[in-house]
Amino acid sequence: MRYFFSTGEASGELSATLLATAIAQKNEGARFEGIGRERMAAMGFRLYADTRGWSSMGPISALGKIPKLYAMMWRIAVQLRADPPDLIVLVDFGAFNLRLAKTLRGIGYRAPILYFFPPGAWLDRPSQARAVARYAIPLVAFEHQRDFYRGLELPVAYFGHPLVSVYRMRAPRPAAPADGGNIALLPGSRAEELRYHLPALVEALALLRARRPNLTAVFGAADDEAERMIRASMPFREGGCSMVRGTRDALENAD
Repeated sequence: MRYFFSTGEASGELSATLLATAIAQKNEGARFEGIGRERMAAMGFRLYADTRGWSSMGPISALGKIPKLYAMMWRIAVQLRADPPDLIVLVDFGAFNLRLAKTLRGIGYRAPILYFFPPGAWLDRPSQARAVARYAIPLVAFEHQRDFYRGLELPVAYFGHPLVSVYRMRAPRPAAPADGGNIALLPGSRAEELRYHLPALVEALALLRARRPNLTAVFGAADDEAERMIRASMPFREGGCSMVRGTRDALENAD
């Protein structure tokens, strides 16, 4: 079977690759394509578009990106209509993906569409949840989302959160020494997150080091841009800090 995944940011891309990995275990010879970045490309996805710079925080940041994303959405929709995969999987990124689903149905696309991490339940928006259910099969990761859709008498699928099988409980170990320890700093993946979160995390680290002078820190960088901004931060230049790619490795030895 042929699967098309549409993502828009790092967390959605991670969820896409986790689901694709599970699909590949059950569907030998599955072919994957879609919209994403390095993580999907490394797994062998054929990418229609690179999502670098797509994500944003708030309407003002999103305004300048709308024309480009709207044109991209139409191009992808036309391609999928002309050469439909066996299943389309939309992952989060509702501002783009919900419009993609609506556009696909509007131009006559009739093959299945699955919406993984659908919008509508995060802010309890019944109209948005109904739109998701109108165009796709909602697949949610949290009980409160499942109950929200069911409360609206909408179809919904639920199996739990995929990260539960990725992040295992670590064996108990002694507490960190009173003057030290290792702390994981996770500033996020979007440009706006990095701009706002990184200074706050750096300030928090300085406050902790005033009480724990031997404290070390490990930054989890989502991509090249995050790594560049982290390396430019004051505590990283001063030492006592390291950096890894992603959340899992940052959490591995954190106290």
